[in-house]
Amino acid sequence: MQYRPIVAGLGAWFNTPARVIDQAYQALMPDEQGRRLAGVAIYDYDEPLLDSNPWRRRQFMEELRAYLFTEPAAPLALPWITNPTTGHLQGRATSFEGETIAHASVWILGNGRWHVLRASVDGWYSVMDLEPGLYTVIVRHPETHAFLVKHWVVVQRGRVTSVSAGT
Repeated sequence: MQYRPIVAGLGAWFNTPARVIDQAYQALMPDEQGRRLAGVAIYDYDEPLLDSNPWRRRQFMEELRAYLFTEPAAPLALPWITNPTTGHLQGRATSFEGETIAHASVWILGNGRWHVLRASVDGWYSVMDLEPGLYTVIVRHPETHAFLVKHWVVVQRGRVTSVSAGT
């Protein structure tokens, strides 16, 4: 029986493969009430394992498959995946000519609500959990505040709508 969908994060950097497998095994065991975690995520910041190289990493993946993950994992049936009610929007802030505008102000209007965002240095922006419908996306220059481009897009339930130059 699964208690709730929680995935434990295990730090693998500068750890031996045997120790990482042992930590993952312990994390995946049910507690006294029979509750289980949804899974484990093995991460590192640079060096995935002690004395690692590409061949050793591949061997480690095979060890995980042989000792821990012998069966394919079934995806969780979470309501936001199986029966989504909202959609998402992403895009790149660009001028009419397609030039990326770093840190642009992005205004998104739809269903009577404004969402004001700041694009990243590469112009990327996103907003999640929008009600389905028609949205207006306006890009403003971060320094001159001039309106650079305007898009009309449709956000659909369970989808990511991408806005690009010329849309």
